[in-house]
Amino acid sequence: MTRRLPQTLLWLTVLGALGYLRATSGSLPPIVAAHFDASGAVNGHMPRKVYLWLVGGLLVGAPFRLVRLPMRSAASAGDRLSLPNKEDWLDHRRRP
Repeated sequence: MTRRLPQTLLWLTVLGALGYLRATSGSLPPIVAAHFDASGAVNGHMPRKVYLWLVGGLLVGAPFRLVRLPMRSAASAGDRLSLPNKEDWLDHRRRP
């Protein structure tokens, strides 16, 4: 398995979810229920356009953070890691 395969699959899933959001957005009412109380009754609303931007932003933003932040911290792990022979252990040839 290549190193980029999981990342590629994640972004394909995100694009699929955005496509689904776009395809189904026309069936939403102009005002969308956005918050519910403990009994399940609606107690908050938002315009459809705001809802679509919010959900679209979450669909892209959450995976971006899940993929990019660990990659950035892994790239600089050697600076913060105290390990004997760390140059050998952290060599890029040892990484999958």
